[in-house]
Amino acid sequence: MNIIFHIVAKDLRGLRWQALLVLLLQFAYTAIHFRPLGASGQSMAQGFLSWLIIATHMFFVSSAVHADAIPGDRQYWLTRPFTRLQLLTAKLLLTLCIIHVPLFLSDCLILTGHEFNPFLSLGGLLWRQALYFLSATMLMLALSAVTRNLTQFALTAIVLAAGLIFLPYLNNLNKGFAMSWGGLNWMIALANILLATTASAAILWLMYIRRRAKTGWAVLATTALVLPFATDLAPYAFAFRLQRQFHTASYLKPSIQFDPSRLKSSEGRRLNQNNLTLLIPIRVADLPQNSLVHSDRVQGTLRLPTGETRDLPLRGIWSSEKGTSEDWVFFPIHSELFHQYQDAPVSIDLTFYLTSFGNPRGSSMHAKSPQPRRMGELGRCDSAPDFAGVISVTCFAPIQLPASITAKLVNPMSGRAVTRDVRLQDALNYSPLPTDRFQFYPIAVGRSTFSIMSVPGEDLVSKTQKQFLESDVQFQVLDPQAHFTTKVTIPPMPLRDLVH
Repeated sequence: MNIIFHIVAKDLRGLRWQALLVLLLQFAYTAIHFRPLGASGQSMAQGFLSWLIIATHMFFVSSAVHADAIPGDRQYWLTRPFTRLQLLTAKLLLTLCIIHVPLFLSDCLILTGHEFNPFLSLGGLLWRQALYFLSATMLMLALSAVTRNLTQFALTAIVLAAGLIFLPYLNNLNKGFAMSWGGLNWMIALANILLATTASAAILWLMYIRRRAKTGWAVLATTALVLPFATDLAPYAFAFRLQRQFHTASYLKPSIQFDPSRLKSSEGRRLNQNNLTLLIPIRVADLPQNSLVHSDRVQGTLRLPTGETRDLPLRGIWSSEKGTSEDWVFFPIHSELFHQYQDAPVSIDLTFYLTSFGNPRGSSMHAKSPQPRRMGELGRCDSAPDFAGVISVTCFAPIQLPASITAKLVNPMSGRAVTRDVRLQDALNYSPLPTDRFQFYPIAVGRSTFSIMSVPGEDLVSKTQKQFLESDVQFQVLDPQAHFTTKVTIPPMPLRDLVH
């Protein structure tokens, strides 16, 4: 143990300026984000600071590992009385002290500045550090272990980053469209982290225990090629079945039916041959009161008169929160296929992957509440109009917000809604974990805006600005209750009747 501390002390003396740079940038980030962000959110400079801190982490880790580089045969430590395992332990301890302890303290201070008790979010804060260690620090250590110096490290990191960005993009171009996993994205994120962590651990073992540099490079290259295609390699149906184990509440299946009465005659219809869309009208019924059903994915199979089947490439998604509602499912269709079978009767098999939401909780605040106020599980929220009368609503909470949050403006006297419901988050999240990915800012933020243009069915002349601004903001939180599938078959009909 004394040897390990001796190595750490030696590195701290030699890398004191690099360590000071890491600490100063982390302190600057904490000072900037100590108070809640404005309605505009993070500025470009603040976002750049996050990436700059990550870059300094990479610089510090590579400098620490290269101080006792593994590749080569002329390092001084080869004749020293300690093992490579002790050397690896010292490097791990050093990164924890210089990177993770300041990062953890920064998170605690930022939560305190936002008037949250960090001890109540201790589990989430520690989980954030675990995610950053597994997804970033381990990879930095592994990449430093296989490289000889900072130049080789930087060039390899640039090549890896370019591959992880452009390979998925090229893959999506080839497929035409990549369907998001929606609320199940946490599984892809966790699978990527586990894959990267396993590869990093294997590289560290190969370099520090076995000193197999070529094999380490092979593991690194293989992982870089597999990571961008994780979504393609993972079966969605299996992931959906796995997700069911986390939300097992009893539920009432809504009725989903094909609604041919909404189909319009294809006579005289002008079609854009470069953008043909298959539109299928459906009706959702028997949805319980104060609940919501969300379609995470719709998979379609086109059955041709010849007996062949074609998988439809794009799956439409929708949400329904009414007892009975009309929706559409849409798929792009190739013009060659349409021209070949436009007059032929085709049938379509649809598989809906659905999530039901329930256990509604509500809260409200006045639309003119510029000072953040506590709103229970929503954390703290504020609402304020700008000079144009657009009302901006923001809620922020430690680590993560609830899975589904909607907001609307209501008349405080009559209780009547004066705007449509809007979501405060960009996407749903069914993760059972405190957080499923590391974001440098430890505060989860949800925001939306209301304008007088969003008032449904109102004559803007009769709706005064004052009435609009005197509304209350009403929030509703719903929890995912259950995940299930249902199938719908579209009976044979001419393909042209469904294409627009």
